[in-house]
Amino acid sequence: MTMDATQLRTLRNRYEAHINSGDHILRPGQKRLADDIVSFMGERNAAGGINDRGYFVRPTGTGKTVSLIDFAIGINTLPGGQSVLGDAQRQKRTLVMAPWNFLVTQWEDELLGKLREDGTRAPSKWGDRIRPEHVGIYRATDSFENKLAALQRPIVVMTYDSARSIMTENIAGNQAKQQQRLQLRQQLAAENFPAVILDEVHDRPRGEATGNFIREYYFGNSFVLGATATHLYKSGRTIGDYLFDGQIPIHETTFREAVNQGEIAPMRNVIAEVQLQQGQIEQLQQITQAALERARRSSNESFDYTEKELERIVEITQRDEAAIRLLQRGFDPDTHKRYRDMKQVWYCASVKHAQNVARKLNEAMHDDNYAVAVHGKMNDEGEDQDMVLLNYQRGNHKAVTNCQLLVHGFDDPQAELCMQLVPSRSPNRVMQQAGRVMRLDPNNRRKIANIVTFVYPGIDQQIFGELVNGFSMIPNPQEFQPSTPSTPSESRGWPDIEGLRVRFTTEEITLFREQRRQQRYTNGLPPKGADMLTVEEMAQELYPRAGREQMNHEIARLQQRIYEPLAAAYDMRQARQQFVGLEDSLAQDGGSILSVRGQRFPVTHIGYFKEKGHARFCIDRAAAGLCRHALFGRVENSRRELLSENTVRRILNVDEQSFAPLIDKVKNAYLDRGAYAQSVEIEHNDTKARIPLAHMGFYAQAQNRSNVGFSMWPDALKPMYKLAHKVSADQAAKWWKDHPQIKLLKTTEWLNRQDVIDQLDISAVSENNTLHNFGELWNQLTTTRQPGPRPRDGEEFQAVIGPARKREEFRCSRKTTIGGEPELCTHRDELEHIKSYLGMETAYEGPGSQGRNRAWD
Repeated sequence: MTMDATQLRTLRNRYEAHINSGDHILRPGQKRLADDIVSFMGERNAAGGINDRGYFVRPTGTGKTVSLIDFAIGINTLPGGQSVLGDAQRQKRTLVMAPWNFLVTQWEDELLGKLREDGTRAPSKWGDRIRPEHVGIYRATDSFENKLAALQRPIVVMTYDSARSIMTENIAGNQAKQQQRLQLRQQLAAENFPAVILDEVHDRPRGEATGNFIREYYFGNSFVLGATATHLYKSGRTIGDYLFDGQIPIHETTFREAVNQGEIAPMRNVIAEVQLQQGQIEQLQQITQAALERARRSSNESFDYTEKELERIVEITQRDEAAIRLLQRGFDPDTHKRYRDMKQVWYCASVKHAQNVARKLNEAMHDDNYAVAVHGKMNDEGEDQDMVLLNYQRGNHKAVTNCQLLVHGFDDPQAELCMQLVPSRSPNRVMQQAGRVMRLDPNNRRKIANIVTFVYPGIDQQIFGELVNGFSMIPNPQEFQPSTPSTPSESRGWPDIEGLRVRFTTEEITLFREQRRQQRYTNGLPPKGADMLTVEEMAQELYPRAGREQMNHEIARLQQRIYEPLAAAYDMRQARQQFVGLEDSLAQDGGSILSVRGQRFPVTHIGYFKEKGHARFCIDRAAAGLCRHALFGRVENSRRELLSENTVRRILNVDEQSFAPLIDKVKNAYLDRGAYAQSVEIEHNDTKARIPLAHMGFYAQAQNRSNVGFSMWPDALKPMYKLAHKVSADQAAKWWKDHPQIKLLKTTEWLNRQDVIDQLDISAVSENNTLHNFGELWNQLTTTRQPGPRPRDGEEFQAVIGPARKREEFRCSRKTTIGGEPELCTHRDELEHIKSYLGMETAYEGPGSQGRNRAWD
C-alpha cells in the first residue's frame, strides 16, 4: 500500500477543518505550526502525494508533543467535530516513535494524564477525546499478549529500536516465537498507519540502520511527520539532509521568537570563566588538539569529547568546589532569587563525576537529600530511575546531577538553573541541555531560566548564548524585579568566586565575546601542523614549478583573493556555523566575471595556528582544491534545463515592469544568504514564499566563462508564480499541475542518462565494466517501456518498473522553449537502485539487492 493523493487529501481536510473550527487547545505559536502543516500537506497533495514527509523545528518547552497529539486528534475528527477514534472503519491510526523508553512514558502521561502516587492518573487535558482504549504503549519487556494488544490501538507509542526490531530482525527460536513475531509485524505494517510521527527525529533516525528502516517501510506509504528542537549538526547539515532528501523544515521557530511570544521562559546565559595556570591551559590545549585531529581524520562532525577526555578536564581544572560556591552565592540579577533555592540540573563528565558532585552538594548544603545523581544503569543496580526522577520533580531534591542522561525529553517546568559543568563541541547537546530549564512554569510567572556555562581556556566548546544569538532574552525585565532586594549583598552585585570569573551583565558579555575572538591570536592557539598551510606554503602547493617572480605574484594574489577574505569570514562566523564562504559574491579577474559566493570551507579545515610565537591563518592541505576552485572561479556551466530570467517571466505571464522588482529581490536574497542557509524567503506583493537555494543560482552562459547570468530550475516556478500573482501555495501548485506543458519540464528530481552517469561518477575506464553495465540497463529501460510512442504535446508519458519503483518519464530539457523535445529521465530516488544493479556501494537493501540480475525488478 502506498500513500496516494486521495488518502493525503482526507488527512489534510480533516486536520484543516479541526484547526479552523477552533476546537483545540493550541497556543498561537502551535496554531501557526498547525497552519504550516496543513499548507505542506496541501502542496504534497497537489503533487500527487510524492515526498509526503517532512519535519518541523521548535525549541524545547514550546509544546511539540501537544501539537503532535492534536494532529493525531485532528486527522480523526470529522467536519462538525465528531471523533472517529475507535471506529475501525473511519479512524486514521497513528504510529509514534521516540528514541527512549522514558520518552514513551512521557507520551503516555501526556495522552492519559500524569500518574499519581496512588497509581491513578490525573485528568488528561484531552478529556474524552483520548481514552485509555485509544492508546497502545508498546514496551519490549511486556508479555506478547500486551504487545499485540498495544499495536492494535488507534494511537501506538513505542521506541525506534522496538519498531525496527519487529520489522527487520529475524528471531531465532521455536516456531511459536516466530509466529508471534509475524503477528507483531503484521500489526505494525505501514498499511495500518496512515500517519507516522517521529519524535526527537534528529537522534535515532539520523543513524543508518534506523534511517533505512524508516525509508523502506514508511516513506511513500504513510504521511511521516518529524519533530525536533535541534535539527542542526556541527557540520552545518540538518536532519533534512540526512533523512528528508534535503528538505527544509515545514516550520521553524527560533529560541528568541519563542521567548518573545511567551512560549518558553525568558533566559540568561551566565558565563563562568575558569581561571587556570599556563601549565593547566597547555594540558587542555592538548585535549582540544586531539579531538580536532580525530574529527579531521574521520570527517565526522559528531566527534565530541570522549568521557575519558572530559574526566581529564575535570581532573586538571579541579573546579567542582568553585561551582558549588557559585551555587551558594549566586542569584538571578532580575528576580534576586538565589541559585541555591532554584531547582537545578547539573551536567557532568561521567557517572562517577555526577555521583561525586551530588555528594559534594549534599555536604555543602548540609542536607543528604539536596542533590541526587541519576544514570542509565540505576535499575540494574537495584534503584528505580523513574522513582528517583519523580521524587526530584515532586521537590524532594533540589538538584539532579547526570552525565548525558537528561539531554532529551526530560520535563520539569519548575527547573530554573542549568549548570553546564563540562564543555561540549556539539550544538545539539548544548541546546538540548539548556532547553531542560526553559519550560514555562504555570506556578511561577516570574521564572527566568539561568544557564551557567563553564568556559575553559584552551578548550574548543559551544556556548548556548552564541548558538541562539543572545546571552540574555528577557523581553520586559521590569516585570521580574522585586520592589526591594532580598538581601543587602544582592543589591551590590555578585560576590567574587575564587577560581572563576563570572560574567552576566551586557558589558561583561560583550567583553567576553570580543576576547573569544581575540583568543585566536593568543598563545592559546594550537601549534601549526605539517598539513596546515600558510599562504606561502599554499602557493607552493598550487604552483610547484613557478619561478621566484611568479611565486611572489601568486602569493600576493592568493593572500588577497583567498586568505584575507576567508580569515575575515572565519572571524565573523556564528557559533554553530560550521562552513564559511568568501564574502565576495562576484569577483572580476582578467575581464571574466566569476561567481565565488558558493565556495564553502569547513571550519575544521581552516583556522589560526601558532608558528614561531606568531598567529598564522592556515588552510588544511586537504582544502587546496577548494582554493584552486575559488581562484579560478567555481561557476558551473549552464544547463539546458535551466530557465533564464526572461524565460521565467514569459512562463509566469507577467510584464517586464512587474517582473523586474521581483527578480531583483530573489537575486539579492540569494547573494545575501547565510553561509548555512538552505533556502531564502521572499516577500513580494504582500505575499511570502520560500525558494530552496538548489533551485536557482549564477551559471556561466558561455564556454569561455566570460558571462555569468542568473538562472532558475523549473522547480522554482511554483513559488515564483505565488509571488508574481499574489496567490496561495495551493493555487500555485494547481497552476503547475494543470499546465499542459510546464508539468513536463525536467525538474531537479529527474535525471537524464548523462545526469545519472555524472551523479554516480561512472568512468569509461572504471572497474567491473560499470559504464557498459549501465548502458545495458538504460537500453533495457528504453526498449521495455509501455506504451511505445513518445508523448504528444500536453501529454504525460509514464511507465512503472515493478510495483515498488518510482515512475520513469520523458521530460523536456530545452532551456528557451517550453514543450521542446523530451528525453527519457529517471527519478532521483532511483539512484540507489541503479547503484545496487551496478554492484556499487549503496544503502539500498530492498528487492533485488542480493544480486545484479535481480536489481531494478
